[in-house]
Amino acid sequence: MPIDVASFQEEVIQASHRLPIVVDFWAEWCGPCRVLGPVLEALEAESEGEWRLAKVDVQDHQDIATQYKVSGIPAVKLFVDGSVTSEFTGALPEEQVRRWLDAAIPTEASQALVEAESAFDRGERDLARSLLETATEEGLDPEGQILLSAVLFGEDPERAVSLVSDADETNRLWPLAESVRFLGSRLKDEPGAESEIEQRYLDGIRKFRDGDVEGALKVWIDVVGSPGGRKVDEDGARRACIAVFHLLGESHPITQACRRPFSTALY
Repeated sequence: MPIDVASFQEEVIQASHRLPIVVDFWAEWCGPCRVLGPVLEALEAESEGEWRLAKVDVQDHQDIATQYKVSGIPAVKLFVDGSVTSEFTGALPEEQVRRWLDAAIPTEASQALVEAESAFDRGERDLARSLLETATEEGLDPEGQILLSAVLFGEDPERAVSLVSDADETNRLWPLAESVRFLGSRLKDEPGAESEIEQRYLDGIRKFRDGDVEGALKVWIDVVGSPGGRKVDEDGARRACIAVFHLLGESHPITQACRRPFSTALY
């Protein structure tokens, strides 16, 4: 149940060292506050103790409202370990509030995703996979599914593609999802070549399928720089190179070795 704050220091600042506290700065006369309040209360009940809601009437606690720069209400601020870590102003719809909570309140799964993404960027794919697959016990969010698909693509492209089947362009990791989808679709297709340049493009796909990633990139880069190469499979060689760079990461030796020749071929 939400608490009407009497002691901000005890019920918010100190309490936020034990669990996240969502503070709703409101007033009785505020119509939007009366709309948002029940939404926050319902979401708190749904969270089953993951976080707690505290309500601060700005008329009764003007000093606190001033201290935390509340210039409009309703104003919602998340306190973790004594500090504001996220906030919004206005009576947002329930789905937007839910997304804000999902992004703002740390969970084991969200922390695992942060650590896994860092490991992925460093090229430590085994560690990233371990962190992500452990997090599946709690449930990966869409970003976690995309990251796991990128980690798994080399050994299980079919599963990787299935993990991003529902991904859309609003996701922060959309470039990874798009890379998995594009390469996964090309691994399945084996169209006939109608020209020498198309045959070279397909040779790159076969090399990639056989695990010769650097060899595939070299072939595709050659196609990109060749007359008519950008027309093959709707600029497929360029798109394949970019997809591989995304999946490998910018720090990977193969990416570093092929980035400059790729840029040269483009221009």
